[in-house]
Amino acid sequence: MARVDPYAGYNFSVELDGITRAGFRECSGLETSQDAGEYREGTDRNLAVRKIPGLNTYGDITLSRGFTSDSKLWEWREKAMKGTVERHDRSGCIAQRLRTGARASSSPAEQPERTSSVVAASLETD
Repeated sequence: MARVDPYAGYNFSVELDGITRAGFRECSGLETSQDAGEYREGTDRNLAVRKIPGLNTYGDITLSRGFTSDSKLWEWREKAMKGTVERHDRSGCIAQRLRTGARASSSPAEQPERTSSVVAASLETD
């Protein structure tokens, strides 16, 4: 008997340590930006301002219309709602899933023509 993937009908999956923990139909807020800072050296003869890379900022990720059977993930979410945020040493990602339910590859050479690339959103914590 074939194993049934409960997340196959979802557009995005949340993976922690290589294990799919939840599926979601919608994902928004995958944004990043970097402001340019201005810098002028005191000994600069041109009196020109130079642009230097500034701080990176990231948008707030919103996952909606989801499902999880992982009780630990849900318990972590309930604690966060009550104001007690627990940090974990985990790496993870939010991956876009193909229409077939499989995870999209991050390598363009491995992707079928009709699919999008993996949504790169890091969930790493300190």
